[in-house]
This record gives sequence, C-alpha cells and structure tokens, in this order.
Amino acid sequence: MPNTALASFLDDLNERCPWIGPILSEHVADNDELLPHVLMGRITDAAADLADPDLAVFLAILERGLGADTATVADVIGVSFVENLYGEETLLARIQVLAGPLLSAELLRVGLLSE
Repeated sequence: MPNTALASFLDDLNERCPWIGPILSEHVADNDELLPHVLMGRITDAAADLADPDLAVFLAILERGLGADTATVADVIGVSFVENLYGEETLLARIQVLAGPLLSAELLRVGLLSE
C-alpha cells in the first residue's frame, strides 16, 4: 500500500483492536491485496457485535484518524465506515454515545445523526 498515512492508520487499528486481525487476514486472502475501502466495510459490519469498551477503542482510533489531517485516512473513514452505517440504527445509537466530536460531526454531515 503506497500511502504511508493510511498504512499507519490500518496498522494502528490492527494493533489496538485484536478482533480486526482475522478480518484483515480473510480480506487479504479473498482479494489477494489490501483494499482499504472494502476492508473498512467488513470492519464496520463486525463493529456491530462489539462490546462497548471495544467499540470505544475502535471509535477513538477513527477519531484520531479524522484528526490526523490526511485526506486518504479521512476518506476511508468518511466513505467506508460512515457510509456503511446507513440502516444500522442500533449501532448508530451506540456510536452516538461513544463517538468523539470529529466522528460525530461527520455523522451529522451525512445525516446519520441529528443535533
């Protein structure tokens, strides 16, 4: 993966969220390469089953990624995490409680949260 900021972000996710390791391994085996947007969609699906402490850690990493001022990382989060939340009302309710201000603003921007 040529983008070092994105590679660092995904490494951080994999290191701090052990539940992502099997998803990452399966994703690379299925696709023969790392496709960040597809991977984030699979991670989003798995996030629905997380306990709140694990979800909070995951969301904190997303928050840092949004604050890192790298367009590629923000795009993966905004397009591939946020957009995959449409129709996930239960997960969105949990995220609304746990999300930081940057992620909350992104969810508001796309109309997934109301003020």
